[in-house]
Amino acid sequence: MVTLGVDLASAAKRTAVCWIEWDAGRAEVVRLESRADDDALVEAIAEVDRAGIDVPFGWPEDFVRAVAEYSASVIWPAAVPQPSAAPKQLQFRETDRFVHKITGAWPLSVSSDRIAIPAMRAAALFSRLAASGHPVARDGSGKVVEVYPAAALRMWGFNALGYKRKKNRAARCSLMNTVFEQTGRWLSMDAKYTAACEDSDDAFDALIAGLGACPSNRL
Repeated sequence: MVTLGVDLASAAKRTAVCWIEWDAGRAEVVRLESRADDDALVEAIAEVDRAGIDVPFGWPEDFVRAVAEYSASVIWPAAVPQPSAAPKQLQFRETDRFVHKITGAWPLSVSSDRIAIPAMRAAALFSRLAASGHPVARDGSGKVVEVYPAAALRMWGFNALGYKRKKNRAARCSLMNTVFEQTGRWLSMDAKYTAACEDSDDAFDALIAGLGACPSNRL
């Protein structure tokens, strides 16, 4: 089995992809790349067994309904509360509310934060995959699954705070060492991939996304 982890950004320059081979209870990182464009992503997702993608797979239903009705009639639907009264109804999906319930942290809002741009990119990618014979089930029952690396790390018992960005390299290296201490009996990766994860939180999140994409993995 091969899983793919994708840390999807709005553009190729911040998009990292990690391939992990699973066999007989062991896993090996066999490839880790950055600056992945849309063509590379479509090809990679089509070839693997399962892909974990760090991006929202859609928008809150109440938000979609409200914007569609407003666009058609210039009237904000009475059934949807004003944003000032119930912002979370329009900001967050059921998936986001579940993540918050389990982890205590809110994911970025796909309707009111810049994560919407990568989500639009994902929607275009999913359309291309479907057109090439790889339909996407956004509920996670198919080839692609929505993943949240920081939440996964938290659920696996790691301190996932403060490891993002170049300035937090030391914290990221410490987190990686802790992860590798727990997974070293079954996970292996070349030193060059370890160095890539130390240098880039995009690469590290792609690794975690690839681990989370395995249905039987509980770290």
